[in-house]
Amino acid sequence: MIILEKITFLLLFFSFYVKIALIEIIRKGVKSMITVSINANPDIEKKINNYVKENNINLNQVMLDLILEKIEDEEDYKLAVEAYEEEKDNRENWISHEDLIKKLGLENEI
Repeated sequence: MIILEKITFLLLFFSFYVKIALIEIIRKGVKSMITVSINANPDIEKKINNYVKENNINLNQVMLDLILEKIEDEEDYKLAVEAYEEEKDNRENWISHEDLIKKLGLENEI
């Protein structure tokens, strides 16, 4: 399940409003918290609660990890697009996937 689907799963289907502290932000030496309310149906609420219990994890940490992972994925995507845009006109420097594997000596690894 990709990160966006995980976040959507958690955000869309809670049946009750849950206020959870997601992240502590230190701004100018002052700690503050972000609080989020989530609404979903009872079946999904039960599924999430069971998952948290079975895996002995903290729902706050799960939400925080998902959000931070999503942010990192988007940052990585933007960097990749930026790198592509900078190099798209320099195709003479590009090599094929197969040639890269050979150049790195990974023919037997993949």
